Amino acid sequence: AGLEVAKGKYVFVLDGDDVLDKRFCEELSEAQRRNPQSFVFCIYKEFDDIRKKTVIREYRRTDEICYELKRNELADLINETFIHIPWNKIYLRDVIEKHHIRYDESVSNAEDYIFNMEYLLKWNPDKFVVWNRPLYWYRKHGTHTLSGRYYEDMFATKKKEIALLTLLEKQWDIVHGDGYYKRV
Repeated sequence: AGLEVAKGKYVFVLDGDDVLDKRFCEELSEAQRRNPQSFVFCIYKEFDDIRKKTVIREYRRTDEICYELKRNELADLINETFIHIPWNKIYLRDVIEKHHIRYDESVSNAEDYIFNMEYLLKWNPDKFVVWNRPLYWYRKHGTHTLSGRYYEDMFATKKKEIALLTLLEKQWDIVHGDGYYKRV
């Protein structure tokens, strides 16, 4: 729905119960302008409604406000679930439109991961850029998240996830040993 009516240069995703820092658009779009061939995302805060606890989800502990990751660090980003989520990222609308990348409505789970992997496959960025400031507050509703449920199409969806990952690793010439990915 939102992708069909988007008009700006950049697109971002916001869940209705989450909070976006007022600097999100400005800072991530500036990082994208400075790194035009990079996939830009920020660290985020995760607020658990039931436990009333906030945790900063960061990829790497560093004092740098912005740092780069090579494409071969994709597996680490997947293991830390940074590729699974859309809402801490900024997307180039022209890439989405040119390749008609949309959310797969035929799956009941992992549509964010599938969207991100298709975006990476079609766009083929040179690197990842991490904005090391939590500009997004994700509201977690205890253990009752969508990812913790069983879905009838779970096996088919996992096969699609693995196929996309395999394609991307082949496209980026990423090779590593067995057991590199954590079990989820």
